[in-house]
Amino acid sequence: MLTTRAIVLLVSLKSCLAAQAEVTEAAPALSQDDECQSSDASQCAIHALQLQKVASNHTMEAGSNATEEWGYVLTLYHQTSEHYGHLILKNGFRAGHVGWCGAGIYFATSAQATSGKIKGPDSHAGYMIEAKVNVGRVKEMAWHCTTSPSCNHHPYVKCQDTTNRGSWLKRQGYDTIHFQPDPYGPEYVIYDPDRVVSMKGYKYHR
Repeated sequence: MLTTRAIVLLVSLKSCLAAQAEVTEAAPALSQDDECQSSDASQCAIHALQLQKVASNHTMEAGSNATEEWGYVLTLYHQTSEHYGHLILKNGFRAGHVGWCGAGIYFATSAQATSGKIKGPDSHAGYMIEAKVNVGRVKEMAWHCTTSPSCNHHPYVKCQDTTNRGSWLKRQGYDTIHFQPDPYGPEYVIYDPDRVVSMKGYKYHR
């Protein structure tokens, strides 16, 4: 028969094993919380909201998942002229010279929305580039983005931001800007052409 001391030891061993199992099951949740604690808590919450917003507002590619950069590959649209469209398909995108968010590459979330957004000095029409873009970590900005809010009149080229904001954005831990400057819908702005995963073009009449 087991002595009283042996029984106590067995009970203690079972309790330790049960506690260890609980800690193992909870490890993923603790790890996620630790990631948030290790950086600015408000930024962590923003990233979570952005993932939820992107997932709910856009159709994901089949089998797509969040990347390590907290982003998704989105289908976005950029209207230009047929001449420049063919150059883009051949050589890739290049940043523009001016815009609400500076000298970047601007995309709308639908082909129809691009027609209302053709206002800038670098804008052209008649050809649609449908691109798959890895937006990475997305920074939400106000309607005027990096331009002064007092710049609300034509010609915008005289007062909009002409700086490429790619390095400025990277220093904050982001890859893409998301903002809505007009009633035609939101836009995504990238500064690194390599974030474009693939693209196709076709004639488009607005």
